[in-house]
Amino acid sequence: AFQPWRPTPTHQHQATLFVDAAKGPERYVAAMWSTTHSTRIWHLPNWVNTQQAAELAAIEHTLKLAAYEKLKQVHIIADNMAAIFTTTKFGSKLCNPTRARHVQRIAHTLRWSKIQAQISWIRSRFNPA
Repeated sequence: AFQPWRPTPTHQHQATLFVDAAKGPERYVAAMWSTTHSTRIWHLPNWVNTQQAAELAAIEHTLKLAAYEKLKQVHIIADNMAAIFTTTKFGSKLCNPTRARHVQRIAHTLRWSKIQAQISWIRSRFNPA
């Protein structure tokens, strides 16, 4: 589950990952940036049709990448407060099926990977992703 961020010493099983999403010419694009991992860009499927769903997709893809790289602790930094609130509350009362799908996938990834994830907000102009 997501927890409030507390600074901790870094080691090989920890990462701070910046995520962001934007509307491209045809569809949304999600990005992840880190000083310790390579930058990743994902072209999202056409059914991702809102900014909040795109931000949730960026968080989902970032968590899956962290799980496959066997990270134990992840600090995700995003600039969309609605997406952050949705992930911390795990989408209680979600009406949009696209966002609900991403929240279910995020919860599933956290369960099977046993990652301790923390999420926090940053102003858009300071987000390197």
